[in-house]
Amino acid sequence: MQLTEMIKTILLLSSIAVMGIGIFHDIKYRTFPNIVLFSIILLGIGYSAFAGHVLESIFAFLFINLFGILLHKYRLLSPGDMKYLSTIFLYINIRDIPSCILFILYITISISVQSYLFYRHNGRTLKREALKGIRSIKTLLFYKVNTFSDLQFESHEEMMLKTMPFTVPMYVGFLLVIVTNAIILFW
Repeated sequence: MQLTEMIKTILLLSSIAVMGIGIFHDIKYRTFPNIVLFSIILLGIGYSAFAGHVLESIFAFLFINLFGILLHKYRLLSPGDMKYLSTIFLYINIRDIPSCILFILYITISISVQSYLFYRHNGRTLKREALKGIRSIKTLLFYKVNTFSDLQFESHEEMMLKTMPFTVPMYVGFLLVIVTNAIILFW
């Protein structure tokens, strides 16, 4: 294994571990720490530099951030989810169209599965509250629950019940792209 490939592998595995810490924090507290995002960005820029697509990755990172601001303006994506999503594109070469399509496909499937499981687990409670006219619940896919900062919850338990971390399907989609590319590479 060449030195460049070894450094890329170390940076990628380190990024996966750091992302995992952020995902764990998001699941537990529904926030994604900025220090974790900053670490992912630094590792991602290093990875893309060794992979030979640093300019494309930085362009994609900036574009997804701008697109995320638009999605946040219309309350379709929380700021933490948007920042995390943009960091993933530091690791995916946007000129590698199959990987980008796979990433979008895997995220869509992961969000659908997570939303379905979330709805199955919390659906009755959410339906009752929606029928009462509670405005904090918005339907996106299968009862996607709004996770924005303007929502007020009486307790941490209520917030945990009514929200779901959308960084999880992004992380799963990213991991699946890595696994798929590894299988294709070694096939």
